[in-house]
Amino acid sequence: MILENVSDFTHGFLHRKFNPFGESELLRCETIGDRVELQYRAKIAAGRLQNMFINRAESDCDNMTACFDYPYHWSNTDDRIKHFLFTLPKNSRENRHIFIFYVSPTAIKMPLIGPRIPQWLMHRMMQAQRWITLQPLLGQDVWVLKREQEGWERHWNRPAPEFSPVVNAFQDLTIRKWEDYLQRTQSDTNTDDGRVHLPSAPTEAAPTEAAPTEAAQ
Repeated sequence: MILENVSDFTHGFLHRKFNPFGESELLRCETIGDRVELQYRAKIAAGRLQNMFINRAESDCDNMTACFDYPYHWSNTDDRIKHFLFTLPKNSRENRHIFIFYVSPTAIKMPLIGPRIPQWLMHRMMQAQRWITLQPLLGQDVWVLKREQEGWERHWNRPAPEFSPVVNAFQDLTIRKWEDYLQRTQSDTNTDDGRVHLPSAPTEAAPTEAAPTEAAQ
């Protein structure tokens, strides 16, 4: 649901306090293989507070390419604001979603000062932005999606109308990949003698420690 949510700009009313996008128009929605590619014209960071810190001198930050590159999601706005999202399953009904955001230094400005901001100050600004805007904004999505999932679990056999072509395309791709998995599993468990052999439980891999990454300067 989170993957659908970050690409569906029809729920702006939910975020009316922060207004992270405005004047959105879906220009393209196309499924190509295991990808759903989108093109939006939308003013990113349209809220009054966010807009004060976005440098729109080079571009308006209003041309977004987004992609559900199964099972990942990414977006690129004028090569100045990007994000990458991937999902870590926790159990049968919960996932952990991990966002990575990239913001070009030329996309940020300080009111009354301009776009030339020291690196240490920009780092502090991005930290503040996370807690002032980003975390509360994503919290609104999580709150709504939790209620949507609870409703689906109670009324799973009832029709669920969906008017957004983006959500429909994402769901169609997800269902297709699930059906492909079921077919592969069925073919792996069938044997020539007609018996079905269930695959053995996977062994638990030893924990690994990720190498530290160096932030781009």
